[in-house]
Amino acid sequence: IADSAVFANGVAYSADGYGIRAYNQNVALRNNEVYGQTGFGDFGVLLYWGAIAEGNAISGNANGIYVHSSDSIARENRIFANTGTGDNGYGVYVGIYGGQVLRNQIYSNRIGIGVSSSNNPTTVEGNLIYANAERGVSVIAAGAMRIVGNTIQQPVGDAVLLSNVVGGATVRNNILAGEAGNLLNVAANAQANI
Repeated sequence: IADSAVFANGVAYSADGYGIRAYNQNVALRNNEVYGQTGFGDFGVLLYWGAIAEGNAISGNANGIYVHSSDSIARENRIFANTGTGDNGYGVYVGIYGGQVLRNQIYSNRIGIGVSSSNNPTTVEGNLIYANAERGVSVIAAGAMRIVGNTIQQPVGDAVLLSNVVGGATVRNNILAGEAGNLLNVAANAQANI
C-alpha cells in the first residue's frame, strides 16, 4: 500500500513474508487483523517512510510489526503471540532508521519491543508491555532513544535492556515490574549515554 491510501477493517493473511507492507506518508493501516506470516524473518506488518499502523490486531506471526523509519508510527495496536524462534518473535521491531511505538498493548511474544536503530531517533512511549517470554524492551543499538511512560511487566528476563546506546537515551516515568531478572539492565557500553 503506497501514496495516500487507507487499508481498514480487513483481514490480512499471506505467505509472502509480510501480511501488509505500507510505504510513504499519508498511508494508514487501521483496524485490521493480521496473522499467519510464520516463516523465518516474516512480519505481520512492515511500515516504511511515514506509514502508520493503528488499531490493528497483529498475532500469530514470526514477528508482529517492523517499523523501518523514524517518521513511521505503530500506535494503539494489540500485538500478541508472535513467537518465532531464533532472531524472530518480536512484537515490534524497530530497524536501522528508527521509529515510533506509541500506546500499544504488546504481550505474549518472545520479546515485546526490539530496537536496533543505529543513530536514528526511536520513541517507545505509553505502551502496556507484559508476559513476553524473554524481555519487555530490548535495545541492542540505538541513537536518541526515548523510553517514557510505559508499563512493563516481565515475568522472566529483563524488563528493559539497553546496550550500545550511542546517541543518548531517556528512560523515565515507566512502571517496571518483574519476578526473575533485571528491571533495568544497562550494559557497560551504554552507561555513559543514559
